[in-house]
Amino acid sequence: MHGLEMMIDPDHLAAKHDNHATRRIRDQSFKTGGRISLMNFRRLPAWLESNYRFARAQGLDVPAERYIGGEFFSLRMGQWCPADWWLDYFKANRMDRLLPVERLEDALRGLLLSEFGLTVPDDLTLHRLNSKDANTPLAEPWTDCDWSAAFQKNPVWATIERQLYDETDARHGGQDASPPNEPSGEAIMTAQRALRRPEPVASTADPIVGLLSEGHFTKALALAMRRMQDEGESLQGHIQIANIEMLLGFQPRAQRSWRRALQLEDVAEARLGLGICLFQAGQLGEALGQFRQGLALDEDSLPLLTSASIASTMLGDFAAAARFAARALVIDPDNPEAMLCSTRAEQALGNLSRVRRLIRQLDHQGYKPDEVALLKVALHSADDDHATALATAAELCEAHPASQSSLAAFRTAFRTFKTNAASYEFEELAESLLHPPAQDCVLSRPAMPAGSSSPVDVIVPVHNALEVTLRAIKAVLDHASPSLGRLILVDDGSNADTAKALSKVAAMYPQVVLVACPVRQGFTNAIREGLKHSDSAAFLALNSDTIVTGGWLEKMNAGLHAAADIAMIGPLSNNAAWQNYGPVFDETGEYRSDPIPDDEAQAEVVAHIEALGSGRLAETAMVHGFCALVDRKKYEAVGGLDETAFPEGYGEFQDLSYRLRANGNRLFVTLDTVVFHEQGASLAPVVRAALSLSGRKMLYERYSAFNYLFVEAACAEHRDTGALRKALGRRLVRSTVSG
Repeated sequence: MHGLEMMIDPDHLAAKHDNHATRRIRDQSFKTGGRISLMNFRRLPAWLESNYRFARAQGLDVPAERYIGGEFFSLRMGQWCPADWWLDYFKANRMDRLLPVERLEDALRGLLLSEFGLTVPDDLTLHRLNSKDANTPLAEPWTDCDWSAAFQKNPVWATIERQLYDETDARHGGQDASPPNEPSGEAIMTAQRALRRPEPVASTADPIVGLLSEGHFTKALALAMRRMQDEGESLQGHIQIANIEMLLGFQPRAQRSWRRALQLEDVAEARLGLGICLFQAGQLGEALGQFRQGLALDEDSLPLLTSASIASTMLGDFAAAARFAARALVIDPDNPEAMLCSTRAEQALGNLSRVRRLIRQLDHQGYKPDEVALLKVALHSADDDHATALATAAELCEAHPASQSSLAAFRTAFRTFKTNAASYEFEELAESLLHPPAQDCVLSRPAMPAGSSSPVDVIVPVHNALEVTLRAIKAVLDHASPSLGRLILVDDGSNADTAKALSKVAAMYPQVVLVACPVRQGFTNAIREGLKHSDSAAFLALNSDTIVTGGWLEKMNAGLHAAADIAMIGPLSNNAAWQNYGPVFDETGEYRSDPIPDDEAQAEVVAHIEALGSGRLAETAMVHGFCALVDRKKYEAVGGLDETAFPEGYGEFQDLSYRLRANGNRLFVTLDTVVFHEQGASLAPVVRAALSLSGRKMLYERYSAFNYLFVEAACAEHRDTGALRKALGRRLVRSTVSG
């Protein structure tokens, strides 16, 4: 069918439940790639229940509690695994499309329409494979059970489920269904909802509208397309199709439909719709142009005015944004969305008295309190009420840990506090915390005579990403010195090619030790596994996507011995959050992620940093886990890395940092040492995002959002690392100009 191939397992096929013999056959035939690859995706509780029934049907006496806790028993491996392992096995992150099982008919219709322009019969029914019709009864604990632990153990599954299913269903995972929107998006979304959301209709009304009101969007689109074929093109027909395509997220197709509608007649509704599509595609200037043209046709359109206001704000034209919002408020003085748009624009213009009045009105209406709270953060900072600004932003971060706007608001408020407030005010608040940040303190690293310290074992967890892993291994071996003990490679369930290559490396170099884990355990567990094969007084945890530089280990090892209470040391990097040698944050307020520079640029950066930071150590409250040298005795005294809370990493070294400092130790960053870092070569972006969010939530839970965010921001705003960044930036600029 136009290049579309579909393979569906029959109900009786045991390969769907990880039978060893049939899985081996399946491994040889299952491939991702081609024009489009698909995988159906079930809600986590339903999948665990199905797997539990199958295990019981096979005669296994498996405890239901393990399944309810988020694990399944693998017949293939003979052990318990988190459900996320299954997504990794099937390479879910590389699939073109994941189809929600509970909505499989609609998902298939949407796929055929969006990718091939094909329609399917209205009465299409697909059998749910291995669903809840099994004869095996459920055990008692399944009744009214709490699935929160299962979702916590499987952050990737939880994130994907949230994306595929509606907000109500997403709450099964303990996820907050309504985080505060980025200031750029909500007005546009409001305009879009005003444009396309149908009201419930009687059965005698247009059947397309009826299908929309019942949530059958793909059926509605198929019917609208057939009607267009039968009755011929019309303005309203294209508008209706474009609206439905936007509902389904078919943005390129919706753009084409809006443009075709405009060819038939230039109407404000089509300008708004096309502008929304362009806005969602990141084409802000073109979107604003469409909104302006729509206003030329209907100057009193509230959706167009609010959309134009927010697009102008995003483009930095705050005066225009204020004018659009003011016009909307003339038309409807009580319109809360227009008030919100006006508040954003006036705040950017510094008209704080007007901002205060608008916020009072929004508070009175109770409209979008979290978005209003974001605006209050900046207002509190402007009023020098820094503690309230930080507390308000921290509350938003704790309630909505996935909200980038809340996180950026806290970081901005912190920077304003540290820069503008009296030093005693900042220090007083910092010292009042249960876990205060480190002082802006610098030590001089002592020169260590050769052989004065024992060698350090370097532990590198590896999960695929063979090319960058071999590059990392080569760099460590090329810069080997008496400080290097054993290089312990932990193969964390990698594929056959990676496992073979690692075995070859271990056979070539006597100091390389290979530890093979047949099943992927995650970064934290891999470090703990590697430690079982190390007896050095200190160990260094190193990511497999790094490039170490000359003298790296000697300088870090000397730093670890600069004082008796130092427990952990980290280097600077291109990509290590608060340990960046360049800018820490990007324009959105998120941690900046710069690529590894080429060989010539690497050498230049290293030379400058060695000169600027020569022999100096900056005290920090947290050491980034991409490269961390740890005193073994102090590490074991606090229980080591927490593999239960942070099995995949992403927060494990922050947590360790807190516990080490609480036990009377200090942590430092070497200001003359660089280790380049690619970040996340073994994991897909969606997986990294899910794990990062899960780790951040755990850190908030343990230390409070306010405390953790304050300490994290203090690390990023350290006086001496900040000074080094500025000096390095000036040197690199001069080098570029002279070159």
